[in-house]
Amino acid sequence: MFRPTGLTLRAALPKERAHLLDARPPLLCQVFAKEGNIPAFQSSPLPAKGTKVFVPFVPFVANYVRPFRYLERDVFRKIAFFLLGLSGCNRQPAEPAFTPGLGEIMTLTQMRHVKLWFAGQNGNWPLASYELDELNEGMADVAKFHPTHKDAELPIPQLIDKIMKAPIDHLDEAVQAKDQDRFTKAFDELTDGCNSCHQATKFGFNVVTRPASNPYSNQVFQPAH
Repeated sequence: MFRPTGLTLRAALPKERAHLLDARPPLLCQVFAKEGNIPAFQSSPLPAKGTKVFVPFVPFVANYVRPFRYLERDVFRKIAFFLLGLSGCNRQPAEPAFTPGLGEIMTLTQMRHVKLWFAGQNGNWPLASYELDELNEGMADVAKFHPTHKDAELPIPQLIDKIMKAPIDHLDEAVQAKDQDRFTKAFDELTDGCNSCHQATKFGFNVVTRPASNPYSNQVFQPAH
């Protein structure tokens, strides 16, 4: 972290005004911001004219800054630059927003695919509707966080709309009708759509199929009574 020193400030002042740094002021100064040109590399903007800035005690302030009434305008500008820079030096960089990986989203989508199947096969239509909605949200997350892929034939949102929209709509209709035969047919359409998307994004080695067994032994898929 950059810490200005007396020598740094002295070097920034004209020789005929260097004596202004020799006084020892009170531990707290009230600084009135002035207009002026501040170097482009400053870490904090200069406050508007007339703004009161309360500068807390720091060692170099106590040793090298004297009350503003003794400072000439150009000297004040240089001192203010270093004071404002101190606050900027201690700021922590903003944490980057979390972006889920494509593999993470698709793993959750695979889970929804499995649960959707067993909900429909057991005639648990509220659960089937819930899992279908969650699966839809997963598709939306893929389009939002990973709109392109280096090997994809089209942008991901376009692929989802072209390949997945119709099977999902058919599934929704079957769930709303509580029709198990239509559900099974639409579910197979959805599965085929998943594989078509994988082919279009060069993930054809990842083949999805109907679930053969239930991996969620801790969940009841029959309708609740």
